[in-house]
Amino acid sequence: MFNLKYFLFTSLLLLFLFEVLIRVNDNTFRAWPKNPNSWTLYDSELGWKHKKNFKTLDEFKQDVHLNNYGLREDRDFLIGDFKIVALGDSYTFGDGVKSKESWPTILGERINNEVANLGVCAYGLDQMISWYNQLSLNAAPSLVILAMIEEDITRTNLTHWISGHRKNRLSASNGEFQLEFEDLPKVVHNEINFDRNGFLDFSRSYLLDRVTFGQTYKSRAYERANSLLKEFKRELSNEGTNLIIVKLSSFSPKFENILNDLKIEAFTCDSFDEVKGGRISDTNPHPSARGHQLISDCIQKNVNWNDYLK
Repeated sequence: MFNLKYFLFTSLLLLFLFEVLIRVNDNTFRAWPKNPNSWTLYDSELGWKHKKNFKTLDEFKQDVHLNNYGLREDRDFLIGDFKIVALGDSYTFGDGVKSKESWPTILGERINNEVANLGVCAYGLDQMISWYNQLSLNAAPSLVILAMIEEDITRTNLTHWISGHRKNRLSASNGEFQLEFEDLPKVVHNEINFDRNGFLDFSRSYLLDRVTFGQTYKSRAYERANSLLKEFKRELSNEGTNLIIVKLSSFSPKFENILNDLKIEAFTCDSFDEVKGGRISDTNPHPSARGHQLISDCIQKNVNWNDYLK
């Protein structure tokens, strides 16, 4: 005889066990071996950030020179002297190309006004905003160019990165930014680590994210991006700074709706991905030197610089 109560109890128990197993699996990771040539270091707010006054070579044998702010520049400076700053991830940092070949450097030369490169590899939107605020600019720039790929949206949900870095998360509520985790311990390199913050993240169901092929995860990321961009725009506006978003990849229509609702100027500069020689290689989607030139061309063409270089 069919026992409905027993069936429901068993089903719920199995779902609970699957949820726990997925949480354990997804939050158990081996951190990469400690590398003295790595240009990142632990930061309790950002998860990781650049070392200051550091020089090394990347995996493509390109020079990586970080200045007094930990920015990819060949010289020290006062960041408050810049009218334009570029926020972004490795596509802005210039992973795989020389510093002088990155689009912020090229753009600065073309508009005859230097652009500060604040790009940090693997950053999500929340980290980009935290990084900008952490720099505590002594003078607000006229323009912030936020260059993004869609993955920067989904990264806002992460609590650790594939390399073994832990990551804090930023949220916006009641007109201010808030970090979600007070405790962000350092990883133990080349050993198995457990991400307790990710395991105890009850704002999501790991099982549901699996069943929906990541769509519920992505939906939450866009909701977070909406609140972050709303607060970031308000914060910049109060300082007299303008915000432009440059899309370096295709995005969900949800992002277009967010930008329209928040009245944020935005345009797409992803042609490098389709042009021969625009990517580092067929397997590496990062823009090559040619790709960075195309991005710079696109940004230069789509912005009325007279509004920001007065």
